[in-house]
Amino acid sequence: MSQTRQYPMQFTGTGGEYFVIWIVNIALTLVTFGIYSAWAKVRTLRWFYGHTLLDNQAFSYLATPIQILRGRLIALAAIVAYYAASYFAPKLAIVLLILFFVFLPWIVVNSLRFHARQSAYRGLRFDFTGSIGEAAVIFLLLPLLALPTLGLILPYMAYRQVRFIAANTVYGQTAARYDGTHKSFWSMYLLSFALILLPLAIMAFGGYQAYMIQAAGLSRETAAATAGTYMIAGVLVFYLM
Repeated sequence: MSQTRQYPMQFTGTGGEYFVIWIVNIALTLVTFGIYSAWAKVRTLRWFYGHTLLDNQAFSYLATPIQILRGRLIALAAIVAYYAASYFAPKLAIVLLILFFVFLPWIVVNSLRFHARQSAYRGLRFDFTGSIGEAAVIFLLLPLLALPTLGLILPYMAYRQVRFIAANTVYGQTAARYDGTHKSFWSMYLLSFALILLPLAIMAFGGYQAYMIQAAGLSRETAAATAGTYMIAGVLVFYLM
């Protein structure tokens, strides 16, 4: 009788370690006008992969910064071409925008395939087998429903995206299986929404305080200083969240 063995995933990274990587990546990206962002992405993914363990063995990210940079330069060239066309030939810009949405599912699938094939465990690479048709539903149709549903579709959309990536990932000849449900996505999104409300409430209270100060006949400078203080506090709380 065959026996099934289960190994829990482990993550050994810490927030302090990642903060150092994150802040250095931001600084170097700003200094190099975005060029370092390719190296930043590779460095970040290698850190996350290296601290993710299965059976005490870490995962590996094999892509090089030059590969990432090449793809971003192509994307940048497309963006420049679109904005140039919108200025000199608006009709051409509309055509380019339509072509982008037409090819978006293909771009998504190929990006996920590249990402999977650059990921490895015990020297064996992953692969991605998702279809362009399913990608079109998830990354084109569902986002269009965000406005009519007042954003209520977002947790379900995130669930479908995660399921699309996980369920179509292959390790060697073995296909992955995704057993998650959309319920956990709802709780996560509601929590995130609540965390965002706190800094917004602080900023709104600052505006109210500034209004009351002016209504009491005090100087505008005092009201502006009060509003500015609450604004800074709200921004700090936002980034803390």
